[in-house]
Amino acid sequence: MKSFLALVICLTLSAVAVTAGGQDDKRAIENVIKLYKECGDNQDASIADRVFHDDFLLFYHGPDGVTKTNKIAYKSLISGKKIGGDKRSLTLSDLRVYEDIGSATAIFNGAHADFTQYITLMKIEDEWKIMNIVLKFEAKKS
Repeated sequence: MKSFLALVICLTLSAVAVTAGGQDDKRAIENVIKLYKECGDNQDASIADRVFHDDFLLFYHGPDGVTKTNKIAYKSLISGKKIGGDKRSLTLSDLRVYEDIGSATAIFNGAHADFTQYITLMKIEDEWKIMNIVLKFEAKKS
Protein backbone atom coordinates (compact mmCIF):
# COMPACT_ATOMS: atom_id res chain seq x y z
CA MET A 1 0.00 0.00 0.00
CA LYS A 2 2.82 2.41 0.85
CA SER A 3 4.54 1.76 -2.48
CA PHE A 4 1.24 2.32 -4.30
CA LEU A 5 0.72 5.61 -2.48
CA ALA A 6 4.31 6.65 -3.25
CA LEU A 7 3.73 5.81 -6.95
CA VAL A 8 0.54 7.91 -7.05
CA ILE A 9 2.34 10.86 -5.43
CA CYS A 10 5.26 10.60 -7.89
CA LEU A 11 2.92 10.45 -10.88
CA THR A 12 0.94 13.44 -9.61
CA LEU A 13 4.08 15.49 -9.04
CA SER A 14 5.37 14.55 -12.50
CA ALA A 15 2.11 15.66 -14.11
CA VAL A 16 2.21 18.97 -12.23
CA ALA A 17 5.84 19.54 -13.28
CA VAL A 18 5.07 18.82 -16.96
CA THR A 19 2.06 21.16 -16.90
CA ALA A 20 4.04 23.93 -15.21
CA GLY A 21 6.91 23.53 -17.67
CA GLY A 22 4.48 23.61 -20.58
CA GLN A 23 2.92 26.82 -19.29
CA ASP A 24 6.36 28.41 -18.91
CA ASP A 25 7.18 27.45 -22.50
CA LYS A 26 3.85 28.84 -23.74
CA ARG A 27 4.52 32.15 -21.98
CA ALA A 28 8.02 32.25 -23.48
CA ILE A 29 6.61 31.59 -26.96
CA GLU A 30 4.01 34.33 -26.48
CA ASN A 31 6.81 36.74 -25.53
CA VAL A 32 8.85 35.82 -28.62
CA ILE A 33 5.83 36.40 -30.87
CA LYS A 34 5.12 39.75 -29.18
CA LEU A 35 8.74 40.78 -29.80
CA TYR A 36 8.40 39.70 -33.45
CA LYS A 37 5.31 41.93 -33.74
CA GLU A 38 7.28 44.84 -32.23
CA CYS A 39 10.03 44.23 -34.79
CA GLY A 40 7.54 44.99 -37.58
CA ASP A 41 5.48 47.63 -35.80
CA ASN A 42 8.56 49.66 -34.86
CA GLN A 43 10.62 48.75 -37.93
CA ASP A 44 13.40 47.64 -35.59
CA ALA A 45 15.54 45.04 -37.39
CA SER A 46 17.69 44.42 -34.30
CA ILE A 47 14.78 42.52 -32.73
CA ALA A 48 14.92 39.97 -35.58
CA ASP A 49 18.24 38.66 -34.24
CA ARG A 50 16.58 37.97 -30.89
CA VAL A 51 13.52 36.13 -32.22
CA PHE A 52 14.52 34.46 -35.50
CA HIS A 53 16.74 31.43 -35.91
CA ASP A 54 19.58 32.01 -38.38
CA ASP A 55 17.85 29.68 -40.86
CA PHE A 56 14.48 31.47 -40.50
CA LEU A 57 12.18 31.55 -43.53
CA LEU A 58 8.94 33.41 -44.17
CA PHE A 59 6.59 32.22 -46.90
CA TYR A 60 3.89 34.43 -48.39
CA HIS A 61 1.40 33.22 -50.99
CA GLY A 62 0.31 36.28 -52.93
CA PRO A 63 -1.06 37.12 -56.36
CA ASP A 64 2.34 36.46 -57.98
CA GLY A 65 2.80 33.06 -56.33
CA VAL A 66 4.87 32.03 -53.34
CA THR A 67 7.53 34.41 -52.03
CA LYS A 68 10.23 33.12 -49.68
CA THR A 69 12.13 35.56 -47.45
CA ASN A 70 15.08 34.65 -45.24
CA LYS A 71 16.27 36.42 -42.08
CA ILE A 72 18.78 38.67 -43.87
CA ALA A 73 16.22 39.80 -46.46
CA TYR A 74 13.56 40.34 -43.76
CA LYS A 75 15.94 42.53 -41.73
CA SER A 76 16.77 44.52 -44.88
CA LEU A 77 13.06 45.08 -45.63
CA ILE A 78 12.45 46.25 -42.04
CA SER A 79 15.56 48.49 -41.95
CA GLY A 80 14.69 49.98 -45.33
CA LYS A 81 11.16 50.74 -44.10
CA LYS A 82 9.74 48.66 -46.99
CA ILE A 83 7.53 46.72 -44.57
CA GLY A 84 6.17 47.38 -41.10
CA GLY A 85 5.52 50.63 -39.31
CA ASP A 86 1.84 49.97 -38.59
CA LYS A 87 0.88 49.47 -34.94
CA ARG A 88 -1.12 46.24 -34.92
CA SER A 89 -3.11 44.29 -32.39
CA LEU A 90 -2.18 40.66 -31.74
CA THR A 91 -4.44 37.67 -31.24
CA LEU A 92 -2.78 34.32 -30.52
CA SER A 93 -4.53 30.98 -30.88
CA ASP A 94 -3.68 27.31 -31.26
CA LEU A 95 -0.49 27.74 -29.23
CA ARG A 96 1.01 24.28 -28.84
CA VAL A 97 4.19 22.91 -27.35
CA TYR A 98 5.64 19.45 -27.80
CA GLU A 99 9.02 19.10 -26.10
CA ASP A 100 11.29 21.57 -27.98
CA ILE A 101 8.85 22.37 -30.80
CA GLY A 102 6.16 25.03 -30.64
CA SER A 103 3.55 26.41 -32.98
CA ALA A 104 0.97 29.15 -32.91
CA THR A 105 -1.44 31.02 -35.10
CA ALA A 106 -0.98 34.79 -34.77
CA ILE A 107 -3.37 37.33 -36.21
CA PHE A 108 -2.02 40.88 -36.49
CA ASN A 109 -4.68 43.49 -37.22
CA GLY A 110 -3.50 46.90 -38.39
CA ALA A 111 -4.97 50.03 -39.91
CA HIS A 112 -3.81 49.07 -43.42
CA ALA A 113 -3.76 45.27 -43.41
CA ASP A 114 -4.45 42.08 -41.48
CA PHE A 115 -1.93 39.26 -41.28
CA THR A 116 -2.72 35.67 -40.34
CA GLN A 117 0.56 33.91 -39.57
CA TYR A 118 1.27 30.27 -38.87
CA ILE A 119 4.44 30.27 -36.79
CA THR A 120 6.74 27.34 -35.98
CA LEU A 121 9.36 27.66 -33.25
CA MET A 122 12.11 25.54 -31.72
CA LYS A 123 13.68 25.72 -28.29
CA ILE A 124 17.43 25.87 -28.79
CA GLU A 125 19.78 26.26 -25.83
CA ASP A 126 16.80 27.20 -23.62
CA GLU A 127 15.61 29.97 -25.97
CA TRP A 128 12.59 29.82 -28.26
CA LYS A 129 13.39 30.91 -31.83
CA ILE A 130 11.02 31.37 -34.75
CA MET A 131 12.01 28.91 -37.47
CA ASN A 132 9.41 29.74 -40.09
CA ILE A 133 6.23 31.62 -40.79
CA VAL A 134 3.57 31.01 -43.41
CA LEU A 135 1.77 34.32 -43.90
CA LYS A 136 -1.59 35.33 -45.29
CA PHE A 137 -1.84 39.06 -46.00
CA GLU A 138 -5.12 40.91 -46.50
CA ALA A 139 -4.99 44.60 -47.40
CA LYS A 140 -7.85 46.68 -46.06
CA LYS A 141 -10.09 48.55 -48.46
CA SER A 142 -9.57 52.31 -48.41
